[in-house]
This record gives sequence, C-alpha cells and structure tokens, in this order.
Amino acid sequence: MMFRYYGEKRERLTRILIVINVLVYVAAGVIGGNLIVISDNILVVLGQFNYLVLRYGMYYQIFSAMFIHLNILHLGLNMLWLYFLGRSVERLFSYKDYLIIYFGGGLLGNILTLVMFPPYTISAGASGAIFSLFGALVMFSGAFGGDVKNALFYAMIIFLMNMGFGVNYIAHAAGLIVGLLYGYYKGKAYARRIVYYSYSYY
Repeated sequence: MMFRYYGEKRERLTRILIVINVLVYVAAGVIGGNLIVISDNILVVLGQFNYLVLRYGMYYQIFSAMFIHLNILHLGLNMLWLYFLGRSVERLFSYKDYLIIYFGGGLLGNILTLVMFPPYTISAGASGAIFSLFGALVMFSGAFGGDVKNALFYAMIIFLMNMGFGVNYIAHAAGLIVGLLYGYYKGKAYARRIVYYSYSYY
C-alpha cells in the first residue's frame, strides 16, 4: 500500500483529548467556584507559573498547563479547533504520530515559555499543541504535493492572524514549528514511497 488513509471512523483520540480538557476545566471551575473564569489560585497550581517551576521544581506544570484553560471562551475556541484539526490528523497519521505531534508541540511551547518569558508569567491552554496539529496538516500536504513554499506562507499567515494581546506567541510558534517539521518528514516519506512503488511496478 502506497498511502494509508485511516478513515473517518478513527477520531477516537481527538474525542478523548477534548473530554479530558473539558473535564479538567469543569473540575477547576467547580473547585474555584466559577465555571466562566478559572480562578488564579487554580491556575497557579494547574497552569504553568514559571516562578514555581523554576524556584520549587514544579515541573509537572509543563504538562498540566496543556489541559487547563483561562475561561470558557478560551476552552471553547481551542476545543473547536482541536475537533476539526484533530479529526483530519487522525485520518492521515497513526495514533503514535498524532501523540508525537500533539504533545511534542505542546511541551516544547511550554518549555520555551518557561525559558523566554518572565518568572511571574502564568500560561495555560492547548493552543501550542493545536498549532502543532495545524502545522503538520499544512506541511504534510505541501511536502507530499511538492509545494512547501505555499504551505509555509499559509502557516505564517494563520500564525500572524492569531497574534494579539495576552497571546502566548512563543507556544504558538513552537507548536507550529514542531508540526511543520513532522509534517514535512511524513509528507516526504510518503512521496518517496510512491516513487519507489511506481518504479517497482513499472
């Protein structure tokens, strides 16, 4: 088989991630007494508070921050994008690839946030991981179809459109780069496989 398409029924992982994000948000809202806006006390524990990570070694926050959101709008927008992008990624990539793209982009974004932002920065959200999914999709089609420049241009436009006050552009950029690199690798691999099979059956 030259190209493996996993089909529309394989959306299990995306749904699991959405459920986890929603459950974490609801739990945080109930504990904090507000389901519209998550309290700062919760964000300090479950989000990524750079000072606590660096000063007290609370490194789990690099991971947990991917599953906690600032408010209901933040959650809703991220889960909407995760639903649409995640379904497409699951149709093109294996579960293993999906997890590498998602957590690779999210974790790298949080690590760079830790290094590049001030100590009293508090960050939260799945947007770094979601940008990684987006980058993988865009670059896979670009590398597979031989149009890498347009894929990069499109990715840059979407990145710039999501710039704004309070946006963690470092996490977005890191996630996007991870996705672009992985999508390029996979796209080129599939393209080479097609060439190989074409010559084999010539």
